[in-house]
Amino acid sequence: MDEGQAEQEWWSAREVARFLSISLWEIEKLRRSGILSATKRWPLRWWYSSQSVMGYFESLAVEAPSPPSSEPLSPEESQRAHFAAILALLKEVEVLAQARQEQEGPWEGDDYDGHPLIRMVNAILSQAIDRGASDIYFEPFRRNLRVRFRVRGVLKEVLPVSTLIQNQLVRRVMVMADMDMARLFVPQVGSIRLKHNNRDWNLRVTAIPSLRGHTVNVRLLSGYLHRGGLEMLGMLPELLVPLEEQLVNPRSREDS
Repeated sequence: MDEGQAEQEWWSAREVARFLSISLWEIEKLRRSGILSATKRWPLRWWYSSQSVMGYFESLAVEAPSPPSSEPLSPEESQRAHFAAILALLKEVEVLAQARQEQEGPWEGDDYDGHPLIRMVNAILSQAIDRGASDIYFEPFRRNLRVRFRVRGVLKEVLPVSTLIQNQLVRRVMVMADMDMARLFVPQVGSIRLKHNNRDWNLRVTAIPSLRGHTVNVRLLSGYLHRGGLEMLGMLPELLVPLEEQLVNPRSREDS
């Protein structure tokens, strides 16, 4: 075993690629440039320090400089700023949980709206809505709790959550869904109603206990029905035009 492995975890290149959503070649360039510290372990492959991976991940969320007040933020800049706020709340919650654990034992969280854990959960939900996600997944793994959004059918990593506050974050979502906290060892289904951007949202929540904690899925459903034209189906013009003609004049199809 290499020196220092007992103090920190080491990730394979594929784990880092999956976590950062970049290619293996890009990871190799980061290693050569010294951004990601790595060591060779059996079977002679590069393994990357979890501390350097997390440090690089957090550097991606640094808030971009704000443009002059006369220029509104672009959607990308707005999402980046929102994510930076979530990451700041995450660090605040972790520090608070660590202090509570050292002084008073396990921390269960405080039930008032100004608590950073509550604000962080609210920020995650609003960020998912703003990004057009259909689902939010809270998935416990060996190293951390992963929060992922499903956007247009593709799962995208949002942020990792320390195991120190994993249970508190998941239980906050379950409390919002009005689940029975006395029955944590059975699957449960609940719902959350909220208002965001002047729209009513109904969130269907499913919580399933697993070996490493609860796996929670949040399905985002809007009460607003968006109506669009046939062109939104993505059909080719040579197929769309005859279809529109048949819908306008169905008798033409019978005559033909």
